[in-house]
This record gives sequence, C-alpha cells and structure tokens, in this order.
Amino acid sequence: MICPKCSQRIGDSATYCNLCGYVFARSSRIGAWAIGIVILLAGLGLLGYSELIGKGGVESLETTFREAGRKIEDHVTSLLERIEEKNTGRPEAKFKPRTPREVIERTTERIDSGRIEGEELSLAYRDRANAWRNLNKYDKALADYSKVVELAPDDAKAYRDRANTWLKLKKNDEALADFSRAVELAPDDARIYRGRGYVYRIKGELDLAIADYTKAVELRPDYPMAYVNRGYAWRQKGEPDQAIADFTRAIDLDPEYALAYMQRAWDYQKRGDYTAALEDYDRAIKFRPKHAPLYWNRSAVLEKLGRLPEAAADMKKYLEIKPKDKRAAERLKSLETARAGG
Repeated sequence: MICPKCSQRIGDSATYCNLCGYVFARSSRIGAWAIGIVILLAGLGLLGYSELIGKGGVESLETTFREAGRKIEDHVTSLLERIEEKNTGRPEAKFKPRTPREVIERTTERIDSGRIEGEELSLAYRDRANAWRNLNKYDKALADYSKVVELAPDDAKAYRDRANTWLKLKKNDEALADFSRAVELAPDDARIYRGRGYVYRIKGELDLAIADYTKAVELRPDYPMAYVNRGYAWRQKGEPDQAIADFTRAIDLDPEYALAYMQRAWDYQKRGDYTAALEDYDRAIKFRPKHAPLYWNRSAVLEKLGRLPEAAADMKKYLEIKPKDKRAAERLKSLETARAGG
C-alpha cells in the first residue's frame, strides 16, 4: 500500500504511516456510527418511552440517553479500531489526517477513563504505542506494547509489534525472542517470518534468514517485500544471481516497486552490466523521484557509460535533495571538470 500523503510504501495492514504520521480512517466509520445509532434506538425501543417517563420524567430520559451514549461511544470506538486494524488499506479508501499527538491524547483519555478493559484496553495501548513509535519515542512505545502483551498474551501481533520496537532500540536478541514467540502463536503469518529473517540477517545468520524468508514466500507467494529481503540475504552471502532472481520476482509481483528496481540495478552495476543497471535506475526514479541515492547511483552508471553531462545533471538533482552533502558537491565538480576536458 502507498501512503496518499507522502507516497511511502507501507504494509497492507498498516493503520498509520511511519514517515508522515498519516492515520487511516476508513469509510467504514460511517457504517460503524450507523450501527451505534441503531443500537441506541433499539435499546430505547425495548426499554419503552412511557416507562422512562414513569421512572423520573425527562431527567430520567436524559440520563439514560447520556449513559447509553457513553457506552455506545466506547463500543463504536473499539469497533472502529478493529475495522482499521483488519482493513486491507486500498488506495481508493477515504483518509482522514490525524497526528500522532492527537492519537496519544485520545487513547490516553480512554485508558485513564477506567471505562474500558480487556480487548478494548489492549487495542487502546496498541494505538498509543504505534503513535509513540511514529514519534521515535521507542521506550514509551515499548512500554505500551509490553502492556498489550500483558493484556493479550496469546496475540502474535503484540509480540511482532514489540519485536519491531526492540529492533529500533538495537536490542536484537530481545527482538528475536519476540518474533520466535509470535511464530509459535501464528505459524502461518508470513510477516512474522519476514521479521525474524531480518533479525537473523543483521546478526549474520544468513542460512537461518534465508530459511525464514523462504517460509514467508511459501506462505504468501505474492509477497514482494519478502523476496527483496531474501535477495539482500543472498547478496550478503555472495550469491548475486540468486539475489537478482529474487529482486526480479518482486518486480514481477509489483511493477512499481522502486526498491526492488534499485537493488537489482545495484547488482547489475557491481557485475558491470551498466546498460541493465541504468534501465532499472530509470524505473526506480520514476516511482521514487525524491530518493537521493538513486541519482548518485545512476550518475555513477552514466559516468561508466561515458555520458558525463547526464552524470553531472544527476548529481545536481542529488544536491537539490541533499544540498549539504559535501562529497556530492566534490563529485559534481569532478564531473564538470572531466566534462570540460580538464
């Protein structure tokens, strides 16, 4: 899925964007509130208007409305959270911006109110943890994810979320333990194997990483990110052909996957196939025109192909994105000197 605000690629089940803070409020919100209204009206119908008047007149009726409204608010909020968590996040869905600070404020009110418990309470902690993580407040996120684990000890997603936060805190062993627990709870979830594979890869345990990525694509053959991750592991293991094959499979599954083009281009570049590398960098830039490293890499390929004016132009584009990069300025100067024949 692509964030409609910043165009970052994010997971299909994401409820917010890690980069810009966009939180996805689905069009199902209207339907959920409709459900709440129906529940309220049905409840009042069962109770009976005349009975309400008989038990205290208008004040009793007003109190009942207020109490029913509070209960419905809590239940509908919980329902919305579940809907948003399970929503596939298609681009045509309606979106409503909400900042992480607003999410934290809303969920903290619900947590501190004492009116929610059990699954509703764990969902509130999870939402707040997601918001803290989005603000790079990983210690606070970790505390809330740990609360989710405490409230829902059999929830594989809770362990997966906490594992990803451990990674942000450079606690790889703790992350590995949480991913492994998540695998035990949800052995058919490809995302968990991909997450654990990443930990194995950064720990240098490449065979275990490849095994987990392979399990991920076995469970979910249409999982382009898992193929890209396995491609990294093959490259790290010194198997560029296998890496290219996995990047190619990711591209077949998602022809607009800029990262897959970029990684395949890098392997082509390293083996000296500059024409193929250039084609892939062109495609990657088409889909991620503000990703500075692409211009640096394409500039290097263009230089190898003897196309110095274009190589210099790419370095200028790189500097437009990263104007304080002194190495880039020096490289541009070198290219312009070579272009002038000096």
